[in-house]
Amino acid sequence: IVVEFERFVRARLDEPFNVAFVAQSLGTSRRTLERRVRAALNLTPLGFVQRLRTERARHLSATTDLTSAEIALRVGYANAETLRSLLRRERRRS
Repeated sequence: IVVEFERFVRARLDEPFNVAFVAQSLGTSRRTLERRVRAALNLTPLGFVQRLRTERARHLSATTDLTSAEIALRVGYANAETLRSLLRRERRRS
């Protein structure tokens, strides 16, 4: 289920994320999805989505001329400030 979850999320990274919707789309319960993702990745489903989004944002920033606002939209955030905030938080953790 974790591999299916990752595939599903990567294909829709720019869309709003809803754990219950993803779980239903994958034919499982929200709780089962949360448990399996945490067991396999040591992250919540939302935490994993945020990690994928920030990774893609860094890649787009390094390989394109897109603005911060354009990158934010491409990775599922409504504005660049939300993305910048997540990137700062992630840097502090490393």
